[in-house]
Amino acid sequence: MKQIWEFKGKHSFLSNFFEVEFIMDGEVCLSGEHAFQAAKTLDFKEREHILLSTTPGISKRRGRSVELRSDWECIKVPIMAKVLHTKFKLPEMERKLISTGDALLVEGNAWGDAFWGFDLKRGFGQNMLGRLLMMLRKSKRNESYAERYKKIADSNWFKKIYEGHSLGEIIDIE
Repeated sequence: MKQIWEFKGKHSFLSNFFEVEFIMDGEVCLSGEHAFQAAKTLDFKEREHILLSTTPGISKRRGRSVELRSDWECIKVPIMAKVLHTKFKLPEMERKLISTGDALLVEGNAWGDAFWGFDLKRGFGQNMLGRLLMMLRKSKRNESYAERYKKIADSNWFKKIYEGHSLGEIIDIE
């Protein structure tokens, strides 16, 4: 099985520090890190301060000093899933994610993050970011297959050849 152990170089797009603009909850985010850090607080001014950061690193530093919302520990994983879902809705980002195939995605790092990633120095980690990315990739791949099947089923040539039958019946998926 192919493995991607760090989100650098040609795989940097998997990192939350990859700069790509998207809109989440009506707010412009310059990276996944911006979106995630801003979600830590319910204070509008603190959120705005984070979102206006010029780099993902600055947004992370600013996110460390906000007053955390009371439910943060309960919702941080679903929030990250939402950030990733929103970021990878962008067609080019979706294509890149799907292009990783079945590779194991591991956010290997040397800064000690054993929750979102895998601490390469100590040799352990939950790799939550990598897990969420693999789940998202799988759901996007399934969506792509479903869209392709729908296009086939709606095509004129299919209707002429298999009149009265559904694509699901023909390929035995219904």
